[in-house]
Amino acid sequence: MVKENNDLHMQLIKLKEECEQRENGLKTKAKQAQAQLTDLQFLTQQKDIKIRELDKVVVEMQNKLEKALTKVYAPQANDIVKGLRKDAGGGDNIIARKQEITSSFSTLHHDSQNLDPNRPS
Repeated sequence: MVKENNDLHMQLIKLKEECEQRENGLKTKAKQAQAQLTDLQFLTQQKDIKIRELDKVVVEMQNKLEKALTKVYAPQANDIVKGLRKDAGGGDNIIARKQEITSSFSTLHHDSQNLDPNRPS
């Protein structure tokens, strides 16, 4: 009976040691997971800060682009009037340049149709 009692006691001690080892291993894994979570939260915060900064830069660039395009495509009324007063060959005359381009295009288009070998005469 004493021997059986000693064997049971020894089994209890072994089970207790195994449980403690498992518990220590799980605690270590939990600490590692917590450290990894903290690192990922930090990286997420840094990413969010960088995204906000880049969004501000994008808005600034869009505003600059809009201003530049406004200057290019929407000239002031005085600029348009000055352009109309110049002669048709002047480089600043927007309407004359458009007419020159249009007439050049129609000439090229007409010439290319005449050169088409598949076109019946």
